[in-house]
Amino acid sequence: LKGEFGQYRDRLPAKALASFPPALGVVVNPAPFNIYGWYFATGYKLSESIWAGKLSKYLKPLEFTFRYDVMENVFFADLVYPSRRFDEFKTQVYTAGLNYHIRGHNAKIQVNYNWVSEDHPDESWRQLREVRNDNLMVNFQIMY
Repeated sequence: LKGEFGQYRDRLPAKALASFPPALGVVVNPAPFNIYGWYFATGYKLSESIWAGKLSKYLKPLEFTFRYDVMENVFFADLVYPSRRFDEFKTQVYTAGLNYHIRGHNAKIQVNYNWVSEDHPDESWRQLREVRNDNLMVNFQIMY
């Protein structure tokens, strides 16, 4: 089990472009903002399980993985005070995967599927995205 938490405090540059039609123009004096993000990840190696002695040599290198990420990473100009503040929206990603260790951690094949969930503002003209961002990743990794 592994995880991290992060808090970021920053300020967008002056004259940053506003992000929706009613406030098109520039944000003259942007206020500082705080955003948060965190994740946790876990895995289960069959070679270290209680069934390891009963598994074939082809199944022992298999590892099941899961990860959950959340981050406030999308900014829109605030509806009330668009020349100063931004609204933050979050993205959540659920990842399920398999790792197949060929030579321990020195060589492995990874297959992960990411389910992406994004906040949806109420107003139709502040819609974040119109596409699904779910994806399948296949990776071959070598470490030397």
